[in-house]
Amino acid sequence: MGEARLGRRDFGARGRLGWTGRRAVPAVCVSVLLLTAGACATGQDVADVRAELRVLAARQDSAFRALMASVARGNERALDSLAVLTGELFEFRGDVNSRLVAIREQQLRMGELAGQSQRSLESLRQDVSAQRREMARQRAAREAAEAEAGDAEEDVAPEPPAPDPEIGRQNYQALVQHLDRGNFVIAKQGFAGFVEEFPNHEFTPAAYLHLGELSSQDDLLDEAVAYYLRIPELFPTADVVPDALYRAGALFLELDDCDQTREHWGRLAESYAEHRLAARARERLQECP
Repeated sequence: MGEARLGRRDFGARGRLGWTGRRAVPAVCVSVLLLTAGACATGQDVADVRAELRVLAARQDSAFRALMASVARGNERALDSLAVLTGELFEFRGDVNSRLVAIREQQLRMGELAGQSQRSLESLRQDVSAQRREMARQRAAREAAEAEAGDAEEDVAPEPPAPDPEIGRQNYQALVQHLDRGNFVIAKQGFAGFVEEFPNHEFTPAAYLHLGELSSQDDLLDEAVAYYLRIPELFPTADVVPDALYRAGALFLELDDCDQTREHWGRLAESYAEHRLAARARERLQECP
């Protein structure tokens, strides 16, 4: 019993004073140690976070500078492209303006040519009208003279006076000038009137030749052939008969009428063997099957 009580007292003393040679650590000291350790750990974490933030900030600054440099280069390229486009636009505008000016000049020139053609046509009409009035006056004078003389027969109409050859020559030269200036419509109308007014003039075969050529230009091939064939029919001794026969044969070939081509080119080769077109006609006869 005594030992048992003594043992409990020792246990209690030890519980209060700790084991022999040792002292109990107060709770306050333990708390201070824990807080100090926690404070040290938190400071290290903050330092790490700050270091990472500085690295991230440096990366952001580097990326921002790279982005700004890229944007600057893009702006420079855009400005260069804009400058090139601006230059091309100015050149295009200048080209368009030049073309517009050229078109206006052509319009003015065409208007002038149209005015000249109209005036020339009006002048030609006036000349023809004057010729007709002169012929009517001569006819009336002749009829009056025959009536006074009593020589006119009732059943025979008086023949109109022959047109003045000099007037015909002047008219033909004026029509050739229209032809040289490219006034094809006026020239064709004038030549058609010429062969009616001057059916036996020395220039009438040439007028028929011009009519055939102008009709051929208008793709009126049948009409052109008819004009060409009037020449050997009405003026068999005219100098332009070989030309008329050759051109008529060429148009018949274009119309796929080889029989007519052989007829007219054969006539040319036989009747005008020494003419410059005869050899060509003989060579082209091979084009007909």
